[in-house]
This record gives sequence, structure tokens and C-alpha cells, in this order.
Amino acid sequence: MGGKLRESHLKSEGKAHSSSNSYFAKNFQNPLSWSVMSLLKQGKMNVMVDAFSMRHALIAMLEKDMLGLDCIKELHEKTLI
Repeated sequence: MGGKLRESHLKSEGKAHSSSNSYFAKNFQNPLSWSVMSLLKQGKMNVMVDAFSMRHALIAMLEKDMLGLDCIKELHEKTLI
């Protein structure tokens, strides 16, 4: 009895796992092919849009800070001369 129960459990577990893999392959394999409308959904799907906008803001802040550091370095070199 226990062996049959274990076999049926493993078979059903494999089916669920393979269906989740096919869902992943179908929907998340190539993010460049996603349409804009799929990124603008309410709720949990909006997390992707937030991540993209946060990345853009972080890159802009880092570029600004690096530019500021270059200016300070130039001023420091001029004062030493």
C-alpha cells in the first residue's frame, strides 16, 4: 500500500513540476519579447516596472555622483599646483 501511494505521489509531483517549467519557459524566457501592456498590470506584476524604474534612477544617481567626483578631483589638482 505504501509503495503505491508513494509512486502516485511522485507521478503527480512530476506532472506539477513539468507544468510549472513549461509555464516558466513560455512566459519568462525572453524578457525582451514582453509587451508593454503585460508590464503595466496592477498588483504583483507591477513589481517588474518598479524594478526597471529603480534601476534607471540608481544609474542616474551614480552617473551624477561620478561626475561630481571628477570635478572635485580637478579642483584639488588645481589647488596643489
